[in-house]
Parts: sequence; C-alpha cells; structure tokens
Amino acid sequence: MKEKIRDFNGNIIATIEDASNGDLIARDFIGNIIGRYDKRCNVTREFSGRIIGPGNQLGVIIGMNKK
Repeated sequence: MKEKIRDFNGNIIATIEDASNGDLIARDFIGNIIGRYDKRCNVTREFSGRIIGPGNQLGVIIGMNKK
C-alpha cells in the first residue's frame, strides 16, 4: 500500500509505502527514499542509515525534509 502525504494546499510532499518484510519506506515527492521504519528493530532511520529514534518516526523525517 502507498499512502500519499499532502500539505495544506493539497500538494503531495511524500509517500509512505509498505515493504514486503513489514518495514515502512518514506519517499519525497520526487520518489527518493528519505527514511525507513525498521519493524524488526523498532527504529526509524534516515536515508543515510542514521537512527532517528525508537518506533515509527517517519512523520519527523517527512517534516524535516519538507521544502
């Protein structure tokens, strides 16, 4: 499933998609990966692999990436 994240004007700013292993992948409006929630480890990582924090914090990454 692919969930579209929109700003107040209705513009798509990101998408969150389910991976086959249960992880969630966040992409910017162009389609570049900006972060991933690792379900097995229960941590969120940014695109470079740096841990953002415990649990699903993809919303934080999307907020940091908003232009």
